[in-house]
Amino acid sequence: MRIELSGNYLVASIGLALAAVAGPAARAQMSAPLVGLVAVGNLGPGEIRPVLGVLGASYLQAPVALSREISRIYLAPTGGWALVQQRGRAPGLIAFAGSVPGAAQTIADAAPNPVLVSFSPMGRSAGLLFTGGNIQVLTGLAATPQVAFQVNFYDPSGVKKMAVSDDGKLLAVLTGAGQVYMLSSSTGPQIAYSGSALLGIAFLPNQSTAVIADVSNGTIDLASMAGGEPLVQTVAVGVSLPGGETLVAASPDGASAYVVELGGTSACRVELATGSMQTIALPAVATRLDRLRDAESFVFSAEPGRSAWFLTGKDAGLQAVFAAAASTTEVRRP
Repeated sequence: MRIELSGNYLVASIGLALAAVAGPAARAQMSAPLVGLVAVGNLGPGEIRPVLGVLGASYLQAPVALSREISRIYLAPTGGWALVQQRGRAPGLIAFAGSVPGAAQTIADAAPNPVLVSFSPMGRSAGLLFTGGNIQVLTGLAATPQVAFQVNFYDPSGVKKMAVSDDGKLLAVLTGAGQVYMLSSSTGPQIAYSGSALLGIAFLPNQSTAVIADVSNGTIDLASMAGGEPLVQTVAVGVSLPGGETLVAASPDGASAYVVELGGTSACRVELATGSMQTIALPAVATRLDRLRDAESFVFSAEPGRSAWFLTGKDAGLQAVFAAAASTTEVRRP
């Protein structure tokens, strides 16, 4: 079922219709493709829900059953695996076969209880920030997870956000003072950009170039390292969003950047080669920007008991679509 609300966005779902005409048992017997996995909620251990159907005609299933030994789960972009905090043990990695989780693989030397986890664009690497400014970079998350390097980063204003490249060799860190530092295992922290503490940072997929979306200044910049020094290039100006905290993610080919206002209802896509922009008014408040399985679509809202909303740049331009939440209960493994 497709419903055109305006030229700006598309809203579509079959979840409500399914809930009205079929019970959970009937839905469980239906065979539908997996759109992807969605992390629901930001507090507590977190839960992972499969989204079945196709974008524009999809619904959320019951949470994936997880071991009670898992105290926290962090779903990687594209949903192929997740980092988990295990009770009384080091962090581990769970791989998903579709929506079925495998056994947790403990990551040697990984420290427990990070205060911030940031995945690379395609989820192959991750940066873990700990109290006191210690940062561990994990690589090989698609197959053989390991601690690639560890650094200590201290700034009196604190760390607001992190971004890590897919190869795990480069980090970008945003401080509470609005400064973006670039650092790696072989180079110390170097200031690449000074702006707003509300800006967004993310690496381009499979590249060592970061997007800096500073909506307070109305600019999109690209930051990289050249000869051991940060190189920053402004690629777009006049980015028009209300100016709240910003989240940014790049398309799989690195040609465009998706930008949303956290806690707001505005989003845009910026073509990095030309600076051209397409803006959309979102039908729900944006709380995240998590890459879905197709890598071109992003979850921008997914809260317990509510429909999930996706932002996609496929087909006929920038669109918002939703998947209704099935009325089911969570089952955990013993």
